[in-house]
Amino acid sequence: MDYKKIVTDKETELGPLFSRMDTDKDLYYGKAFEMKDSDGKAMPKVENVTLPDAILFAAWSVATLMSANQQVVVESEVLKDKETTHIEDFIEDAFTEIDNRLVKRGTAGLYPFLVEQGCIRGHLAARSLVRVEKKNVIMDVLPLDTRYFLYELGVDGFIWAAYKTQRTKARILSEYGIEVKNDKETVIDAWDEKINQVWIGDEMVKEQKNPYGYVPFVLQLVPAGSMLQDEDSISHKGESIFALSRMLFPEMNKTVSILQTLNIRAIKPPLQYESKEGTKAKLPEKPPYGTGSVVAVDAGGGYKEFPVADIHNATRLFYSIFESRLQRTTLSATDLGNLTFPLSAVALTKLTAEKEQILLPRLQALATFQQQLSKMIIKQFQAANIKADLGEEGHRRTYSPKELDGEYTIKYRYFSTSPEQNIANYSIANAAGNLISDDTKRRDILKLEDPDGEAAKCRAELAEKLDPAIALYRQSESLIDEGRDIEARLVAERLVALLKQRQMGAEQITSPETPSQPGNKALLPLFTKGGGTPAKTEEGLARREELVKGSEEGK
Repeated sequence: MDYKKIVTDKETELGPLFSRMDTDKDLYYGKAFEMKDSDGKAMPKVENVTLPDAILFAAWSVATLMSANQQVVVESEVLKDKETTHIEDFIEDAFTEIDNRLVKRGTAGLYPFLVEQGCIRGHLAARSLVRVEKKNVIMDVLPLDTRYFLYELGVDGFIWAAYKTQRTKARILSEYGIEVKNDKETVIDAWDEKINQVWIGDEMVKEQKNPYGYVPFVLQLVPAGSMLQDEDSISHKGESIFALSRMLFPEMNKTVSILQTLNIRAIKPPLQYESKEGTKAKLPEKPPYGTGSVVAVDAGGGYKEFPVADIHNATRLFYSIFESRLQRTTLSATDLGNLTFPLSAVALTKLTAEKEQILLPRLQALATFQQQLSKMIIKQFQAANIKADLGEEGHRRTYSPKELDGEYTIKYRYFSTSPEQNIANYSIANAAGNLISDDTKRRDILKLEDPDGEAAKCRAELAEKLDPAIALYRQSESLIDEGRDIEARLVAERLVALLKQRQMGAEQITSPETPSQPGNKALLPLFTKGGGTPAKTEEGLARREELVKGSEEGK
């Protein structure tokens, strides 16, 4: 098969999608804005301005997702906890090996690469070629820029897939041992279930059997955009973070450029010359205006500024319209930290929910993609049938294919919160009181990373508060672990004395109060309070009673 031709034809088919990705790339890179007329030609004498809003929005989105804590969870009804934990360790160590290999290729790591792809491209893809070389397992996983990823899907997944990139002469020589004439050349690495072809330029330099028996690629689209099957819907599948604001940024730049052009021209504004000759009057070669100059003109004639006040006002109105819509589709004042007034817990939660409409689809895509990739890595590692040491230097662990057998599911969880949202969640959980369980508060409201672990810690702390003997025992044990033996002995002696008092019935047992929820007063008001007279507040009511009492005593 001639995969060079197949890939070229596929590029034409995916042209609308790639065009959208190129537009998003220009926004992401902050491509300089240039005012153009209706024919697409650059307009002269325009002060072009490029605002950084698109770059800021992209940087914020990438940084927010990068700060999310990723947790791999293996669940099984057959395997024991020790066995599922070992599989979790394998996945984490395997991805450590992958990152170490990518760093050598100049890539920051797998997860940062995928986050950027999910935000800017809206598609995630990787090629996995886990194999044995010289009795060593090579974790060769390459994340792909989906702008240059071509593929064909069938009912059971990939029919074929190819990665088309521009590579330097030195890179081609290092990877394929082939010296090309040009400084850069196009490389197509194509795979189907049977073969692997490599094309450099117009020449096929390699064709070999596919040792895996399937197309070793993973693909995941961000679940944002369109799932319609119209002929022109391809450019809306797997949308980027710019889906709602893509058309607004150029209009913002255009509006600001108009304002800036008017501001600059205000220094030396366009003039109109009035005279008895009207439109047939001969214009002076140079308007005699300047600092401190005095000019004599005919009555009713002379120079006057060209009226542009309406243009100024209309441009400012357009800017305010675009600005409000840009906040709805990208970053609000809350996200940027520009609010000058406090928000209630419910308001903060509502704003966070609006922000999550952009970020959550990408977290979902990352979780599904990592799940697929983990399964493929395990499958290829088992096919290699060799024990291997994986992980960071000094913390490497040994894994065998048999240890990864069994029926289990792999899940990825992501936890990303802000301090403001944490405070809002605590206020809402506190306001719920005893209407819902503490477990529901931890899981659904606070969204803790390890709700069961936190519950165990709370029970342990409660036990210490209910029984001082437990607290003394744990303190002594902790001091022993720290090597502070003298202090541990003193605490232990106090514990022994307390237990002896209990045996003699001399201890005065008091019923300890059960620890309550953290404070009755919410960290944030649940809802924003409305205005009212001081008499309607608690302080106002108390003041009113005081005044009434004073007036009655004075009678």
